[in-house]
Amino acid sequence: MDPYEQLNLCIALTWKERPEAWRLLTEWCQDMSAEELERDLIRVDWGVSRDELARITRTHPALHHRAAEALLLPLPDLIAHWGEERLLHRLERVVRAESVACKVPYNLVKHHPAFHWANDLLFQWDVARRRVLYPLLCDADVASQVRSHLLEHLSDHDRPAAVRWARAAERYPGNAPLIGTVVQHAALNTPTPEDRPLLLSALRNPDARIRGLAIEGLLALGESGPAWVDRLLSLAHEPHPEVRIPAAAGLVQQGQREWLTPLQQLTLDAPTPFLRAEALRWLGLLDGNASRALFLQVLASAPSPKGDSHGCPCCPCLPAVFSPEVEAAIEALSRLGTDEDLSALLDAGVRLGCTLQLEEQWTHHLARRGDRMNCNEPPGG
Repeated sequence: MDPYEQLNLCIALTWKERPEAWRLLTEWCQDMSAEELERDLIRVDWGVSRDELARITRTHPALHHRAAEALLLPLPDLIAHWGEERLLHRLERVVRAESVACKVPYNLVKHHPAFHWANDLLFQWDVARRRVLYPLLCDADVASQVRSHLLEHLSDHDRPAAVRWARAAERYPGNAPLIGTVVQHAALNTPTPEDRPLLLSALRNPDARIRGLAIEGLLALGESGPAWVDRLLSLAHEPHPEVRIPAAAGLVQQGQREWLTPLQQLTLDAPTPFLRAEALRWLGLLDGNASRALFLQVLASAPSPKGDSHGCPCCPCLPAVFSPEVEAAIEALSRLGTDEDLSALLDAGVRLGCTLQLEEQWTHHLARRGDRMNCNEPPGG
């Protein structure tokens, strides 16, 4: 499809509710390949839905077959086209083909274009979930990257089912990375009491990052008690900062304020900017007053951008970009919200440049002081 035909298609899609535009749309789609149907109709923001694509293709057998091959049609249409058993077999073939593409080096095998849609169908269709998805998740021959992608999708749409799978998978060796996928999703997306057994078990995961996420999830659930404090004390002495940071934060939450000092030290000693920012974030949540000097020091030591001070040095029309540590310090100072803190934020905006984060904080505090907003906490990062 040349650029002018593409523009005509865009116009027809924009006005697809009109009969004339719909007729043209149906006519132009007849010679499209499955890839073009997906790229030009389904994936664009103003594109057609699966049901509308089924309407377009239903009167054109060849086009309908191409759409069914690519799994672009709604589930009832796919079952009608393939039959239940053949569709189940096709879904499995698509996933296994994607697995081969992930295993073969140097991109010698192309990724399967229908994998995205197969993933959708595997959780939408109960029969496919039971007969295809769960067996594939348990199949060690399927590439771990593909199994992890399937688990992420399942966690997005049915986290209890993903947690149940992870709990069962703990009984078998080699599943720790996949279990970590579910733990990460649970810890970062408002954990629930049903996630607690999995999070507790994940404290033994060989991946330090997953252990740290498990601690964070349990802290969000309000885990407490002497046994929990003993566990945190053990975790706080691990060599991995990914674990030590949330463990120290948990001990401060449990009233052991002497752990503020190690947490403050980790804002300087942690090996990556993201870990240093994580330590700063916890300090801002736990006791910002005790660490105010540290937040101010982070802002003061941030290098000014070269060139235009209000934008990216490479392109002055773009907004400034701050390091993770600076963003965490800005959030902590905004949470404190005293005149001294807000003056520091204004100074940072003048010296370092303005970001959307700073604009949101300033807007919030101006509205709060003007009593136009019933909100006592600054907006989140």
